[in-house]
Amino acid sequence: MIFYVTQDSHIFMEDFWENITIYDCFKKHEEFLEFIPEDRRDTIMQAKDCSKLSGGEKQLVNLVRAISSDSSILALDEPFSALDYKTELAVCKKLLALKDKTIILITHNQQEEYLNMFDEKIVTKKFK
Repeated sequence: MIFYVTQDSHIFMEDFWENITIYDCFKKHEEFLEFIPEDRRDTIMQAKDCSKLSGGEKQLVNLVRAISSDSSILALDEPFSALDYKTELAVCKKLLALKDKTIILITHNQQEEYLNMFDEKIVTKKFK
């Protein structure tokens, strides 16, 4: 029901599809490849060992894994911290467009354009 992703969730020393499906525990959903920017798709999908990908590429693999899990609630803790702002914004827009998912996202991104995409916001402050 709930799938939890951190900014550095585990990546297996396996290829893309083994990582996404967790060794065929989840269905292979090729339509979710749209969550990986086109300019990174070949690099990520052709990797024989996804644990050697960059931090942002690993985060994209984890995001597609989460979506492929068919969980109705995705709890994402800084899932885009290694992505540039433009990529983060594009990927997040696609994520929030999913109709059958509740997304709980923890972020340090305080850009107004970014935060305005969400239905609800909870802001916490550090106490001294």
